[in-house]
Amino acid sequence: MLKLPAKPLVAINAITALFAEDHPHLVAAKNSLIDVAQGKICIIHAGKHTLLRQSDRLVIDKGDAPGIYGIAMGFYPMAFFRLYAESTCHYQLIDHQRFFATIAAHDAHHHLYTLLSWFLATLCMREEMLIGHDSYRTIRGTLLRLWQQEESTRATTNVADYIVRRTNLSRSMVMKVLATLLHTGYIAIEKGKLTQLETLPEEL
Repeated sequence: MLKLPAKPLVAINAITALFAEDHPHLVAAKNSLIDVAQGKICIIHAGKHTLLRQSDRLVIDKGDAPGIYGIAMGFYPMAFFRLYAESTCHYQLIDHQRFFATIAAHDAHHHLYTLLSWFLATLCMREEMLIGHDSYRTIRGTLLRLWQQEESTRATTNVADYIVRRTNLSRSMVMKVLATLLHTGYIAIEKGKLTQLETLPEEL
């Protein structure tokens, strides 16, 4: 089973510390948009947040602070994505050029490389799980990703919603596959939460 790469908290915390005292912290209320303007990098210091693809609201990333978004701003417009606060979030918006100048001034490139390598590994894993497969294989990969989350996360996550929001598959298709896996004993779900997962078959 593929394992999700661990979030590089040492690197992220080292980067966020460079800006903690320099800029005012902004606050986004629960379920509100974190408005990341073009040319800005967003550093989230506290709170749960979700990155959505703007065109279809597909979930790209979801997690707890700390988080850093917009590093690749020079290659794509942030207009492709929307960042939402799942809880009250405290964040900063750093000018893109100033961000990289500060990284250089503090010789913190190794932390930035670690963070970018983690992003790349996560995206490669997402592609391996989701891209170019039939519906079942896509659901299978997403189930495996959910199972590798912290138990506290699984305990508060509706498994069907999790899959639908990350794949854009129809809810009826997702529910049909989940029902089959439940009936055959591969998974257990209680009150909508994934509580058990055995080795899933390659085909269903």
